[in-house]
Amino acid sequence: MDTPKSPFQVEAPSASRLIKSVLIALAIAAVVLVVVVLPAEYAIDPTGIGSKLGLTQMRQGGGDDIQLKDTLGGNENVGQVQVADVGEPLPLPNPAVFQGAKVAPKSETITITLPVGGETEVKAVLAANKVVLYSWKADKGVVYVDFHGHSPDWTNKQAFVRYLEAKDGIAEDSGSLVAPFAGEHGWYWVNIGDDPVTITLQVSGYYDEMKNYGAL
Repeated sequence: MDTPKSPFQVEAPSASRLIKSVLIALAIAAVVLVVVVLPAEYAIDPTGIGSKLGLTQMRQGGGDDIQLKDTLGGNENVGQVQVADVGEPLPLPNPAVFQGAKVAPKSETITITLPVGGETEVKAVLAANKVVLYSWKADKGVVYVDFHGHSPDWTNKQAFVRYLEAKDGIAEDSGSLVAPFAGEHGWYWVNIGDDPVTITLQVSGYYDEMKNYGAL
């Protein structure tokens, strides 16, 4: 009488089937290595398929160039950056990224009270590409503000730029500024309210000096 077989009993594969399965797996791995891994990791593309799929650009740093441009904005020097080989530092010819200085950053708080219709001007003297952080606030109502910068030789107006103008007035503002050129960069305020107003300005960064013209 034959012994009945269990429905869960599985016959072991034959040696020929095992060898065939191993050979198929090795063939698939070889194709992936040649078509995907070598072009993407080592820029080796014997079949040309990796180039058509854009895999060789991953090794050449094409994607890194796009990321650098998006990160650094409109800096014209970023297009000159060459992506280094793996293990080497990436040079960034952008002085706004690295603020090396032989002196520590300065900090200062300036307070000015303006009568109705009164005006004032406060400027930070900055070398090109130096940075400042700022925050100011008016205690009563809003004030007209013109946040601008100009070159040291103001009589010839070699350079003049405006960062912000609030004709209808604002009560406060804060942010940072990287000087596009050497000169005076700061604020012109006018009290357009019905009461005297006190403006408190806080500045920190790598400025040479602060010019406080007081109530004009």
